[in-house]
Amino acid sequence: MLGRAAATAVLAALPLAAATSAYAADDAKRLALALGKDPVHVDAAVRSRLSAAAAGQVRLRIVRRDIGRIRIGVISKKVERRAGGLEPLSNAIAARLQRPGSLVLVSGHNWWLNTSFAPARVVAALQRAVNSRKGLRRQLLAAVDRIAAADPGPAADPADGGGSVPATGVAPPTSVTAPPIEIPGARQVAEGAKTALILVGAALLAAVLAAVAWLSMRSLRARRAASEALTDVVADARSDHVAVGEALTDLDLDEEMPNASAAGKDAYARALDLYDRAGTALDRANNPRRARRATELVAAARAECDRARALLTQESPEARR
Repeated sequence: MLGRAAATAVLAALPLAAATSAYAADDAKRLALALGKDPVHVDAAVRSRLSAAAAGQVRLRIVRRDIGRIRIGVISKKVERRAGGLEPLSNAIAARLQRPGSLVLVSGHNWWLNTSFAPARVVAALQRAVNSRKGLRRQLLAAVDRIAAADPGPAADPADGGGSVPATGVAPPTSVTAPPIEIPGARQVAEGAKTALILVGAALLAAVLAAVAWLSMRSLRARRAASEALTDVVADARSDHVAVGEALTDLDLDEEMPNASAAGKDAYARALDLYDRAGTALDRANNPRRARRATELVAAARAECDRARALLTQESPEARR
């Protein structure tokens, strides 16, 4: 009776374990997609910890200090628990992203660092940045500065093995892996099945490639001209977008001054919002209508940035006297 009850309990727990594993995989996929498009992602459940304007400041700091090499995800404790900890979640995201540099996950007071190079070069710097600041915005800005200073750059990526280490908090216990079970003859059967699948797959792939090539040649010329025109428009808009980002970065200190103009701060916040929306629109600008919308947002961001500069950098009446 006891054995039957134990078996029933195990069978009842299997669907729950499978559902939890599926949710964890969905979280990793969702976060990888988000961080592939935006270097700073904040889950909806924890946006009270980092406002949109603060996330924009962190994003601009990454662009200025180590563009393309730092990605930051701020997640909830629920997502961390569902994944079984920050380490497996960080590894799953990094495996899907396949982007060199540093990936930082923040959950509550725990931070996790995943790098494509030896993590010892940056983990100590990251810990100092976290421990020396109060407030998530200031911690992240300091973390970006410290990681950028310690990042050896792309040249170290192929040579170093990379790593996944805790930046704060306590690392989860090492899991115990059961020894593999060897079945006589199974390897030979698997190799034969693999060869057959490879041959079938190669034949199907050849047929698909031939069909795709034939269809592509029919419309290539007409699409080429339209694609080149769209590429030129988007490239010009991206250049303007980068210029707006640099201008906003130059206004960081002016905006944080205690006597800064309230209207200037409002204009700066609107410029940051428009800058972020323009970046998203540029990433989606795969047709003339979307490219036109992205260009309009870049122009609006530039106008608000110019207005913020005029308000934040104007001389006070005492300074003029």
